[in-house]
Amino acid sequence: MSEKKDLKGRKLHTGESQLSNGRYRYRYTDKNGKRHCVYSWRLTRSDKPPKGKRDDLCLRDKEKDILITLAKGNTAKSDLTINDCFDMVMRAKVNLKESTKQTQKISYNANVRRAIGEMKISKCTQSDITAFYASLFEDGKKHGTVKMIHSFLHTAFEKGIELGIVSANITTKAFKEVSAGGKGKTSKKPPHALTKPETALLLDYLSFSGSQWLPLIVFLINTGCRIGEVTALTWNDIDMTKNEISINHGGYYVKQGGKHSFIIDTPKTKNSLRVIPLLAAGKQALIDEKNRQKKQGIKSKTTIKDSNGKKYHDFVFLTAGGKPHVTNNLNTAFQRIVKNANDFELYRSTQENRNPIELRPFSCHDLRHTFCTRLCEVENNPKVVMSIMGHSDLSITMNVYNELQKEHQKKAFENINSNFAFI
Repeated sequence: MSEKKDLKGRKLHTGESQLSNGRYRYRYTDKNGKRHCVYSWRLTRSDKPPKGKRDDLCLRDKEKDILITLAKGNTAKSDLTINDCFDMVMRAKVNLKESTKQTQKISYNANVRRAIGEMKISKCTQSDITAFYASLFEDGKKHGTVKMIHSFLHTAFEKGIELGIVSANITTKAFKEVSAGGKGKTSKKPPHALTKPETALLLDYLSFSGSQWLPLIVFLINTGCRIGEVTALTWNDIDMTKNEISINHGGYYVKQGGKHSFIIDTPKTKNSLRVIPLLAAGKQALIDEKNRQKKQGIKSKTTIKDSNGKKYHDFVFLTAGGKPHVTNNLNTAFQRIVKNANDFELYRSTQENRNPIELRPFSCHDLRHTFCTRLCEVENNPKVVMSIMGHSDLSITMNVYNELQKEHQKKAFENINSNFAFI
């Protein structure tokens, strides 16, 4: 008997079939001998639904959920574990970017699956969840990390409510209870823009010391790109003739099996897809970076596929090993630069008999914020700034304008305090 295949020539599993209109069907029998059917326009996750058809869970993922339920027994849904419910939720997220989904799975597996995931969700109590959250804080996890883990458990219990296994989402009260004690909470500093004197000091020091980081930092300050957009930038994204940069993907590292893998994917929001101007200073930084790599014999040695199979290579900013930079490593390097630049300025100001300028610690994101602030100083249309920065919402752009306005008001009052007199 010949094996059944779909219209694309793919082998169909037992119970699967494809109807004449292209829709897939899976037929199965429950424990009571009753026949059931489920349908989907997609056989696998990588399939795209036909134009005009609803995008839902692919047939193979629906089959997995059915098999889990049948294995547990139709009358024993209460045997489902937290892991079972979380896995069902993840399979149902058909519109979530694959890279985001993989990152969430890696985090869940590392923190939840073995620690508490095998508990039957119907037997899990609020005290169990509270104790689990508390143990995460005791292990040194930050508040933001525990909050992310809480979101995983929250969705798992929402699935439990949907299946009729549990009556309430106990994770919400558990997280509030632990958070009320202030565990793990730290005050997160908002991004800050470097002042013009700070920027001048930074670039003076990098130029004086011949730092390898000069081209990258100049590029960040003069483009306002996100660090993930810069580390994943390829020479194919740059038009040196038109002086334009196409921002159409981003990159980041994730830890998988003890190794760090560089993941590339398209941006999460449509606004992040944009073409931005390549300013003269940014263009020179690219030329300097290419010359630096050529002089040191550094070549791009990495080819990476995104979730759609598109290949990326010939990356612009590289480590000595020819790989894209790791954001945390960059921020660490920037902290060393701050210390050395301030030492440089202290000596220079002493020689020039003036007060030294202090360069505050900064991150990759602070350099993006610096560019945005300088742009707001010369551009009065917030929507223009929003399009260049790739902000997801106009309110983000307006916050920068508001900060700038406050700074101008502060300077105005300082001038009044120095020069204004009633008599």
